Amino acid sequence: MVYKYGMQFLLLFLGVFIFQSSNAAINDTPCDATLLTVGCGAKNTLSNSGLIGSAVPTPLCGNYVSGDIWVSVLVPSSGEIDIQTKSLSLTDIAMAVYRETSNCSSIITFIACDDNSGNGNMPRYILTGETPGTKIYIRLWDKFNDEVGDFDLELSEPSDIYCLMSDAVMFNFPVDTCVQLTAASVNQHGCAWYKHTVDFSQNFDNIFTVYFGNDDNGADGMTFTFHNDPQGNVECGIVGQQLGAGGIQNSVSIEFDSFYNFHSSELWPDHISVWTSLNGHLNPIAGPVQANANTVNIEDATPHNVRLSWDAASTTLRIYFDFDLRLTVTYDFVANVFGSKNVFWGSTGSTGASYNLQVVCLPIAFSPLPVELLDFTASCKEDNVELNWETATELNNDYFTIERSFDAIQFEKLATIDGYGTTNEPQSYQYIDNNSEAAYYRLLQTDYDGTNEYVGGVQFVNCNKSFYSELISYPNPFMNQLILKLPELHSSQLELTVHDVYGRIAHTEQLQNMNTNKLKLDLENLAGGTYLLRLKSPYKSYQTKITKL
Repeated sequence: MVYKYGMQFLLLFLGVFIFQSSNAAINDTPCDATLLTVGCGAKNTLSNSGLIGSAVPTPLCGNYVSGDIWVSVLVPSSGEIDIQTKSLSLTDIAMAVYRETSNCSSIITFIACDDNSGNGNMPRYILTGETPGTKIYIRLWDKFNDEVGDFDLELSEPSDIYCLMSDAVMFNFPVDTCVQLTAASVNQHGCAWYKHTVDFSQNFDNIFTVYFGNDDNGADGMTFTFHNDPQGNVECGIVGQQLGAGGIQNSVSIEFDSFYNFHSSELWPDHISVWTSLNGHLNPIAGPVQANANTVNIEDATPHNVRLSWDAASTTLRIYFDFDLRLTVTYDFVANVFGSKNVFWGSTGSTGASYNLQVVCLPIAFSPLPVELLDFTASCKEDNVELNWETATELNNDYFTIERSFDAIQFEKLATIDGYGTTNEPQSYQYIDNNSEAAYYRLLQTDYDGTNEYVGGVQFVNCNKSFYSELISYPNPFMNQLILKLPELHSSQLELTVHDVYGRIAHTEQLQNMNTNKLKLDLENLAGGTYLLRLKSPYKSYQTKITKL
């Protein structure tokens, strides 16, 4: 559909619209549109205050009434633009996209309209196949024009994963979405920012893979940093002791420091601490604590896992290293540091006179948890298995898939259960499986856009009544050593495996020439948590749930 702009009347003829502009405020018509840029740091806060309707015909979506905002952008060399909005005080807006075929006061061509493909009720549209240099107009409005406020508009190229600054480069280790923050050389500093912001009014929980190098005398470490610096994603901090994050304004940094600088505020072991910075000056608010609960050194030529979990309601950040909770911080970062709920995020690192190769593997998206799961249980009901789970909140939740396995390795699909879409009310679910044998169950949650993830871990249950007295473990819970008592003597080889709540093998060993029905296991290296222990002989298999403190 083609719209012609500049005449004093509206004529519909062969799909061409001719119409007249009024004395519009800035951003109120195509010719008054503010020209924005595509790329790293392109976060723009827009407001519909004081705006009226333009003479461009009513869009095909989003309950348009009046008060539209117009911005424009030039198509980059890739021919693609990811147009994404994030809520601030306005939480339900819509968007139409047009192509300029002559100039703003001549002919523009309608491309698309969207009102809820982004986060929550916010629009998003990915433009592809456009000629580089073409001017694109983006029209945004509050649905029904019944609220006045602001929101963020972010413009990037879809092919970009991160915005890499200074010495940071993409690095294929152990997967191709990793970033080398610093090479093993002096005075390096690198920053890797995700191209879109994260919303601190929503819960999130993400796991990262990190590599700190192979030299215990190397330096300096890395941070995970959230910020609302005026420079946006083109900002990168100071080298050396400030780990590439020093100088970044309105920021929160979780520091993983691998070099002792003999400061009174530092620990000698490699450690974790949390800083805030309003004007670039660092202010420690939590820690330091030893990073790895089991060893003082994290520069051990081994990839490690870092988990960051944010609870928005309690403003609590939990920091895990190799799945051990190491530090908990309760602090209102939005009010006291950012000044906005939508903030940039990523990782920084640096070296000084000492150095290491330092690599981080960021998730492709740092998205709010689509489902906040309160509980997931499997229990026996007569000769069947009863599965129950409850959610606290749901965001765009299409359905759950229930999967079952008899060996904790190969899972099969049992059923799908519809979700409640988006809700802030607790919801309860139940499924009955006509099975009495030992089995493992897990939940796969799927969004409306097809994105999915496993939630609630793996649950084990056995409704065969002859099963329960066969294997005794004590003490349970235990600290480091566990004793297993079998109901009969075994002289053959036994295979022992310990599975975590996600079904992954956390420990395995072969036990041979067993002439006793009592086994003493040393599980000192096992992280604290709940596990399923399986013991298999040529004649029989045993299973029991164990908990390490």
